[in-house]
Amino acid sequence: MKDLNLIRKIAHSFHATTGVNYDDLFSEATVAYYNALRLFNKETTASFSTYAWKAMKNALISFAKKEMKFHKKYISLDHEKIQVIENFAQPEYRTYDDWYESLPIDCKNMVKLIFDNEEMIDNLPKMNRTGKVVSLLREQGWTYKRIWKAVREIKVELR
Repeated sequence: MKDLNLIRKIAHSFHATTGVNYDDLFSEATVAYYNALRLFNKETTASFSTYAWKAMKNALISFAKKEMKFHKKYISLDHEKIQVIENFAQPEYRTYDDWYESLPIDCKNMVKLIFDNEEMIDNLPKMNRTGKVVSLLREQGWTYKRIWKAVREIKVELR
């Protein structure tokens, strides 16, 4: 299969952002890929990989939503009136200081930069804020790889 890495990449991307099992995501992406292969029309779409990517993305969004709902459902035991959450951990509550101290150093530096420039960033239109943070970090010598790694780590900690 020539687009195996495309399937792996989108499954990994969804796994990193949603926490849904990678193998399940890979399976769903593979099914969506084969459906896209079956439905692809060369006359209306220029690139198959773009068409397949969109088909897999839409399928994985639907799958991830269903998975997240499944894990949050309550099971009621009528005779005891107890609600149990299956396969879903109770949220852990931490103070901001505890959360901040648990971050890797790059994440701490990014958070500090955002708070130090909070007024300037807040005054920008929403679609320009991320770009401003990235340009401030680039001015300090950060690579794009380092920036997005820190963003992913912060997302994981917030989740």
